[in-house]
Amino acid sequence: MTTMRDIAEFAGAVAVMALMGWLAAWAVVHCLDKEAAQVREGLKDARTAVLPVPLTK
Repeated sequence: MTTMRDIAEFAGAVAVMALMGWLAAWAVVHCLDKEAAQVREGLKDARTAVLPVPLTK
C-alpha cells in the first residue's frame, strides 16, 4: 500500500534529479560561454579550449 511518506520520498527524489539536471546544464552553458569569450579576448589559447571557438572579428 502506498503511503504519504512513499509519495513524498518519490516527489523529493524527482525534484532533486530535476534540480541537478538544471544545474548541470546551466554550468555547462555558463562555463563554455566564458571560455569562448576568453578565447575571443585573447586571454586563453584557442588550442586549449574545450570546444572549437570560431574567431569572429
